[in-house]
Amino acid sequence: LYRVHVGRLEVFSFKGLLLDLEDGNLLKLGEDGTVLRASHGTRILTVEEILETYGKKRKWKHFKTINGTFARSGKYHFYDNYFDLPGALLCARVVDLLDQNRNVKKYEFWKDVIASIEYNYKASAFKAVYNNHPV
Repeated sequence: LYRVHVGRLEVFSFKGLLLDLEDGNLLKLGEDGTVLRASHGTRILTVEEILETYGKKRKWKHFKTINGTFARSGKYHFYDNYFDLPGALLCARVVDLLDQNRNVKKYEFWKDVIASIEYNYKASAFKAVYNNHPV
């Protein structure tokens, strides 16, 4: 029963996911920028949908600008380690909720979600709590 509410967790349980901030898709790319797998929110895209979205060669449009650098951008976010993978699932679920409640053309919640996740993983975020309640 929980899978109905959470989504297919196995899709979000590996490093190297890329969140396309423009269209709400989570992507797994090949080393040449080929879209190997994709989901919109937690809904897995079919091969036909991937071809329709990314073209016959299945290339992600921003790959050439990031190849080798993985610099931050307002267009994408990498989930490149196991610590921030829950953020990929959280963002996917937010896309699901937004799509369910209204027709969204542009997703603008990313900065807040990503900033809150990054804050929670900073050691300094726990320092005040620890200092006030040492073990």
